[in-house]
Amino acid sequence: MDEGASGYRRLAISGLPMAEAKAPPQSPPGLGADGALRKRGEGPPKAACRGPHVLIVDDNQCNRVLLAHIVTLAGGTSEQATDGLEALERLAACMFDVVFMDIAMPRMDGIAATLEIRKRGNPVVILAVTAHYDARDSDKLDAIGFDGLIPKPIDLVVVLGWLLKQAAVGAAMR
Repeated sequence: MDEGASGYRRLAISGLPMAEAKAPPQSPPGLGADGALRKRGEGPPKAACRGPHVLIVDDNQCNRVLLAHIVTLAGGTSEQATDGLEALERLAACMFDVVFMDIAMPRMDGIAATLEIRKRGNPVVILAVTAHYDARDSDKLDAIGFDGLIPKPIDLVVVLGWLLKQAAVGAAMR
């Protein structure tokens, strides 16, 4: 992290452009960032501190690492799988808020994995991450069971938008 002349902190993440973020305001002792009175050792409300838990499914390690960095920026956590079969195993063992699903992968592709996830009745949000579809293909993606599209090359703003939307939905449900 690097302090700019403007007093803003600049965040550097491998391969990503420097982004400026204003330092969070410090709360007076005994008050949380939300202004609520806190007892010693008591943290913020649980809904305020939990970001989305994301499963990243892609056979390309660079894409998995990039998406994991973005999830971390959004305050979330992530796990990774390299194909659809691994994704099904992870989804059977753990709850996720969002799945980033590549389409073209070995062993089981993202389409077959998504169809199987929906067949099993899992309502998790699944976003197709691919260079082979665009917004005009949204009907095809909907029919498969995808909830949205993140086109490649991966755009930081698009991914953060989905994650922040999901975090807001998750907080409202808690």
